Amino acid sequence: MKTENHKHDIPKASILEMIENNPGRMYPHFDYLAELLKIQSYLKLDVLTADNEMLLRFLEKLLISEENADQEGILQDLDKIVYLFINLEPATIKKQVSQELLKEIYTKIITTSSSNLLNQFLNKLLIVKDEYKDWAFELDESLDITTPIQLYLVSKYKLNISTQTNDLKALTNLSKLAKKYGPIVKLSIEENLAFDSIRTVESSVYKNVNLPIKLQSFQELDLFKDFINVYKSFSSDLLKNEEQLLANIARFNFINKGEKLTFNQQNELLKFEKFYQDCYEVIQDSGKASLSSFADENSKFLEVVGQSHNLRLKTIRLVMLTYPFTENNEQMLDLVVNLFNKNIESSLGTEEAYKLIEAFIFTVLVNKNLDLANYIKEGFVKNETLKPVDLKKLNKYFVRYGDLIELEKTSDDKNIFMDTMKNIVLNEFVKNI
Repeated sequence: MKTENHKHDIPKASILEMIENNPGRMYPHFDYLAELLKIQSYLKLDVLTADNEMLLRFLEKLLISEENADQEGILQDLDKIVYLFINLEPATIKKQVSQELLKEIYTKIITTSSSNLLNQFLNKLLIVKDEYKDWAFELDESLDITTPIQLYLVSKYKLNISTQTNDLKALTNLSKLAKKYGPIVKLSIEENLAFDSIRTVESSVYKNVNLPIKLQSFQELDLFKDFINVYKSFSSDLLKNEEQLLANIARFNFINKGEKLTFNQQNELLKFEKFYQDCYEVIQDSGKASLSSFADENSKFLEVVGQSHNLRLKTIRLVMLTYPFTENNEQMLDLVVNLFNKNIESSLGTEEAYKLIEAFIFTVLVNKNLDLANYIKEGFVKNETLKPVDLKKLNKYFVRYGDLIELEKTSDDKNIFMDTMKNIVLNEFVKNI
């Protein structure tokens, strides 16, 4: 006999009471939801009704039950909580979900470093905000947000809910985070632990409770690409006087899409970005650019940025790191030494001094002059310009250099040394200029 002939019309209030009275110890709340979904047609129920009342009640019960769970149990329950949350209707969130409940979910996400869940949680809140302009969830500013991904995602959310139309200050701040941590930012150790714990339960979650919107996982974010999508909603006329913002956008477009600045720039920062792009391509094309033409070009540019001490030091670092990748690079060492000697004194005592020394020594290593690199390092150690923490960072490059020299001896790839050094220069030095 088919069960369709014996359907029971049970009031929703009765089901809600049963959910409320289930302590969750012998019959876990999520398992209870799974069983309810299996028999909902038999009970003449629609668990996913427009008001989502049952789904929301299960979410609330999961929040309560995880209070006594261990770290792994908390992460697995949090995965289910956010899964249910992103499947709630915007109207349900606006009308039935309290700010306190949202704060509780947000706090758990931040404190467990569950950045994958943070991304979808905030995106869902923005969907609600788009439908209900008078609604917003204000993030708890007292929470300690430490990972680059969380800092970026939270700042992007604040920009999107800003009551100030075209909030250029918030957009500029977001661009600075993207530049500082991008282009690609990977999950931290803590975030990866949360990621691994969550992934272990996802397949069983979907198997038992198959809701329309699924959780999306990532282990890295392309901040440059993401920011490009964010700033496109701003009018270009509004951006035209924002020098730092335009410079950052130029950097993102070049690294992400290969778009070059080809016109004469009046903005000093954009002039630097144009020069940055030229240097980047010289390094990338390793050995094709003429040493003399590059030397002439950077000499002229240094005259242009002479008024800005910070920009001048950035330019010098960029020039030194580019020289080894020009044609006839064996002739470049004297140029690099002279450039360094002319400018190091003015930077001593500032945070730029280490960056300049680091770039100089690494350029010498690219030129395979280990003795000179060691001599320079020891000189700055003796006069106490280099602090122990600086020396520790520098020594890592010497170790990598030694390993690479040994690898070159046994490798069939005759370009392995310069190709590897090129990648280090682009991804660890030039990226951060």
